[in-house]
Amino acid sequence: LNALLSLADNPPNWVLVHDAARPLVCLSDITRLVDDCLAANEGGILASKVKDTIKRGRTHSEQTVPRDDLWQALTPQFFPYQALVDALSNALENGVTITDEASAIEWAKQPVKLVAGRSDNIKITTPEDLDLAAFLLQKQQNERTP
Repeated sequence: LNALLSLADNPPNWVLVHDAARPLVCLSDITRLVDDCLAANEGGILASKVKDTIKRGRTHSEQTVPRDDLWQALTPQFFPYQALVDALSNALENGVTITDEASAIEWAKQPVKLVAGRSDNIKITTPEDLDLAAFLLQKQQNERTP
């Protein structure tokens, strides 16, 4: 929110918010996100369909969650500037827990378009993620080399 508010004197129409912990995002995904959202005139996020079986429970499996409509949120996320500022500000004022920009927009009852992104847009949060990221980066580089 502070970064967005720093733009208030000369606000953009739209903003892309990207998680620095996701350094493997592909330009083609960013382009698709922007193009799809602008065409629909609504904000959206890159997301990947959940592939794994998901279980609900604390210490034991209590339920298998249907995954037909489950998506893993990725970044970047793309929203109209003022709608995002308003949603984040209002959520903060109301003590709402916000986990990403999309959750603020959802809380504000505005649409969040799901745009399919590559599943190799991983988040690096643990040491073992670094090895996977190195492998994926090499694979992506090989894809670009003729």
